[in-house]
Amino acid sequence: MVEPPDWREGAKFDPCYQTRDLPAAFDWRDQATLPPVRNQGSCGSCWAFATVGPLECNIAIKDGVITNLSEQWLVSCNSDGYGCNGGWWGHDYHEWKNDPCGDDGAVLESDFPYVAYDASCNCPYPHTYWISDWAYVGSGSGVPSVSAMKQAIYDHGPLCVAVYVNSAFQAYSGGIFNSCSNGTVNHGVVLVGWDDNQGSNGVWIMRNSWGSGWGEGGYMRIPYNCSNIGYAASYVVYNGQEGMDVSPQTGFSSQGDINGPFTPDSKTYVVTNMGNDGFTYAVTKAANWISISNSTGYLAGGETADVVISINSNAATLPAGKYEDDVVFTSSSGLGNTTRHVELTVGVPDVVYEWNMNSDPGWSTEGDWAFGQPTGQGGEYGGPDPSSGYTGSNVYGYNLNGDYPNNLSEKNLTTTAIDCSDLTDVHLVFRRWLGVEQPAYDHAYVRVSNNGTTWTTVWQNDEEITDSFWLRQDYDISAIADGQSTVYVRWTMGSTDGGWRYCGWNIDDVQIVAIGGEPPVPSIDHQVVEVPISAAAIADDPTLAAAQTFDLQVIMTQGDDWTSTDVTATIDGSFYQHPTFDESVPQPAFWPTFPSLEFDSFFSARDFAAPGFASGPDVTNNSMSAIWFDTENTGEGTYTIARFTVTSGTMLSMSGTSTARSTAGELHAFSFDVPVDIPSSCPGDFNGDGQRDQADLGILLSAYGVDAGGDTDGDGDTDQADLGFLLSVYDVPCP
Repeated sequence: MVEPPDWREGAKFDPCYQTRDLPAAFDWRDQATLPPVRNQGSCGSCWAFATVGPLECNIAIKDGVITNLSEQWLVSCNSDGYGCNGGWWGHDYHEWKNDPCGDDGAVLESDFPYVAYDASCNCPYPHTYWISDWAYVGSGSGVPSVSAMKQAIYDHGPLCVAVYVNSAFQAYSGGIFNSCSNGTVNHGVVLVGWDDNQGSNGVWIMRNSWGSGWGEGGYMRIPYNCSNIGYAASYVVYNGQEGMDVSPQTGFSSQGDINGPFTPDSKTYVVTNMGNDGFTYAVTKAANWISISNSTGYLAGGETADVVISINSNAATLPAGKYEDDVVFTSSSGLGNTTRHVELTVGVPDVVYEWNMNSDPGWSTEGDWAFGQPTGQGGEYGGPDPSSGYTGSNVYGYNLNGDYPNNLSEKNLTTTAIDCSDLTDVHLVFRRWLGVEQPAYDHAYVRVSNNGTTWTTVWQNDEEITDSFWLRQDYDISAIADGQSTVYVRWTMGSTDGGWRYCGWNIDDVQIVAIGGEPPVPSIDHQVVEVPISAAAIADDPTLAAAQTFDLQVIMTQGDDWTSTDVTATIDGSFYQHPTFDESVPQPAFWPTFPSLEFDSFFSARDFAAPGFASGPDVTNNSMSAIWFDTENTGEGTYTIARFTVTSGTMLSMSGTSTARSTAGELHAFSFDVPVDIPSSCPGDFNGDGQRDQADLGILLSAYGVDAGGDTDGDGDTDQADLGFLLSVYDVPCP
């Protein structure tokens, strides 16, 4: 809150004298269905939420409509310098005061969504609701009398008020607040009722803007005259909607592959004349892939008309991409003019980039962020870290050996730049295992940037989080990432207070899913280790899905000579050997045919100026060619000697031996062993631990009706059939 020093000058004050006997207890939640509690996030915009709150509640009380109005419009489009660093009541903007485009009145959330930072005001925006008046309660002395505030709530609906917030207030989790401290007001809230029978002298029913995870579903019972509650109390006068109403308030999104069909293909809006005088209405659009039925008409007072917005055949001619337009609803009364945003996604989103954490992506870390295998420790509060990744062993996590510390400042894990210049409808998808205290104390964030400087928070904890299994997360980052060549993703741990500690972030299987671009060739990242005297290669022990690929690489150091190699493979218990070869071998011998493998061999060299090398022909039909370097080779570089593509589940273990000759003529032997664990298919085992148990059931339930994270029958979703199957094999180990 930023209290203007002159806020009393020229302000309207209503003493709100008691004109009738009021009930001992009154709560507007018992009289009407009020809108959900909102969450202001990390932006100091409580003043905007406290301004919007009474109007949203009055609309619910007077019109019987749950609406979501834009706090962001107040944050971004006011002319008083208010923003995320604080502000004061903005009722004037809902009545007569103009934004930079000369407009007043409340804006719908769907027209300017909340982003929790000082975003640009890209007006004009449609304005849908207005108040006819507003006033402060009392005489201007600061905190009005309890009786005056009761009368104002009873006559005019919920009040916006200021209050002093301390650490105990932030930590409130239920009951009657008992840590009153009358400091300078620093927070804006809404009062929706009272109860004289609770506490020693009665309590206010207070509605906060810290999400439903705080307090009692986002509410608090706070004693009268506690912590300066009620300071600068004000009410709004809303007489009910007049003019045109368009329902629902949400936009229309449709999606389909190139050439269609598109689903859903239409959406119906109900246009209602909320007043007594008739008017004509018109519905217009710009895009040729949108059709509108019943686009014009006359409505007498109280009459309605159905307007259908549909995707027409022109959409089938569009190339892959995301298309948008605004359908504009206007009336001759000039009241209630609004828009509905239409989005058409052509093409099926696919994985464009992925990091499965089998090897370190090399992202930027701060503090105790680290790549590696979590140890299952921590959990002073909440639960412990996992003991492995969602797939494979490794994750990026904050303190892989336990909980995050107290009094931690923000510490970031930041990706390298991701090129999304050819992508649309970009989504960030990853697996999360997180423990963090409620945001009154500790914080966790996901942020995105397209320049590495300005960061947009796409998620933050609005309650205590105590994950006990891996959860799939999917965030639409298209507004920041679409068409951008340098997109960065950041996971933030902190800040934290000096109290309880939790296990913090664990991140696995990060993906960028979008329309456009080329899906990556499935691969297993290799790890190459250099040894001083000769050559060697070693790979991780990754867990593969079907149709995965890995490169086996060998690094040669200065002065080493590759003279021969033996390669062996063990597949499903059978043993095969590639024969030794050297310069006397004219061409490679072929491997036996393996029904579960495809071998695509090739040679590649980087930073290497060799006098000469030889290799057998490229062979892609279940065989591998011989590759060797001649004895005159004295360069250094990294070489891929074989690529293996696994097309079905099996067990593959590769090993090789070779002799290297140094420039001094000494012979050195080396060997490498590459175990690759490819589990057989086990429907229902979502976390890959070989069991189908409570952890898998939790994963399925979190994906139920949302995505394919619990899909067991391959139909692309998680539904009753998948739940039934998992229950039928519950506690049955994988074969």
